[in-house]
Amino acid sequence: PDLFVKMASTLTSTTAPGKVFSSRAELAEHYKSDWHKYNLKRREAGLPLLAENDFVARWEAALALKREKDAKAKSGKDHIKNPQKKNKKKNGDKTSVNESIAASQENPEINPYQSLFDSNTSDSLEENIAYMNKKYGFFIPDSEHLTDLEGLLGYCHEKVKLGHYCLYCSRVFPTWQGCQNHMISTRHTKLRYEQGFWEELDPFYDFARDNQKFMGDSNNDEKGDDAIKNIAVVDDDDDDDWEDVSDNGDGDDDDDSLRDYRGYEKEIARFGLDITPLGELVFPDGRIVGHRALHKYYKQNIRSTATSDAVVAAKTAAGERMYEGRVVNINRPVLPESNGGSGKGILVAMKGGPEAFSALSLYRYRAAVRKQRRDDDKGRRLMYKTTQNINRMDKKANRLMNGVSVAHAAR
Repeated sequence: PDLFVKMASTLTSTTAPGKVFSSRAELAEHYKSDWHKYNLKRREAGLPLLAENDFVARWEAALALKREKDAKAKSGKDHIKNPQKKNKKKNGDKTSVNESIAASQENPEINPYQSLFDSNTSDSLEENIAYMNKKYGFFIPDSEHLTDLEGLLGYCHEKVKLGHYCLYCSRVFPTWQGCQNHMISTRHTKLRYEQGFWEELDPFYDFARDNQKFMGDSNNDEKGDDAIKNIAVVDDDDDDDWEDVSDNGDGDDDDDSLRDYRGYEKEIARFGLDITPLGELVFPDGRIVGHRALHKYYKQNIRSTATSDAVVAAKTAAGERMYEGRVVNINRPVLPESNGGSGKGILVAMKGGPEAFSALSLYRYRAAVRKQRRDDDKGRRLMYKTTQNINRMDKKANRLMNGVSVAHAAR
């Protein structure tokens, strides 16, 4: 027991010269101290280690020197603005702006007399339309058929301020202020008044009067013709031949649509126009106006097949190949025998016998053979380049066959 107490009382450390630790916990605390770290650095640098008193004196001197430097650095800079305070002020301004924007999203004002794109308010709806037209180019399409101007402007306000929808592209934004900025910057200060978007604005328009005016004359003509056709002579003695017809009215809709279509055809013919099976409008002078749905087909520029002698000869020569000892053209099938020729490949036999061939066919045959030989030589050279060891080198003369790099060899 006495030996154990003596060993426990002699705990020391190489980084704490002249000090004896009474317990392992005290030794562990020393290893976490700045004195231990400082002596470790001095030992690595080959300097003598410091005792605890010397280390404390140097530590206090270093702290005093640091306080002095901080005081000198601070003096003479009192007039310089603190960027942290400036950032705090900016952040405070941003926070207040965000709070005001968030508050405006809860209960936005829906006023048809106010502009759709800013806060300007007019005395009447017409003045509001005139103001938006002058400043942003906004206008009401088919205004002569509009029946509810106040409802249309109110609906547009609800779409922008409640739904945050762009009036033209229907893009959604987090705030209605951002939606207004988008419409102004992208020139979307207009209504999407085209096919596929009419149903949205139908409640505010009425085209019944124009439709009646356009189709009235043709309908009257059709009704007159039908009345004449339905006139018949009835004999009183043949009452038993009549049959009852149910009044369910199933064919009324079909008759109305057919009558409208005939009136439409007559109205077009009255102006000298015509309609193609694709729905294209043909003017009297021959001009054709196509529908916008066929725009991608109108933009196509299909080139016609060239029929010049040079192009035909070039295509024929490009398709000639050697096959089973004779020249054939891969771009066209073998023609049957005609005009006394053999009909096999390019060589055309004359009527005098198979030994005599036409000069043109012999010329084409020799040209095809030369071309085939050139292609064979090209393929053979390419094969030798990849298979023969002498040719397996790159620009730096590295032998790729054995993996030795001359450029990286030791000098």
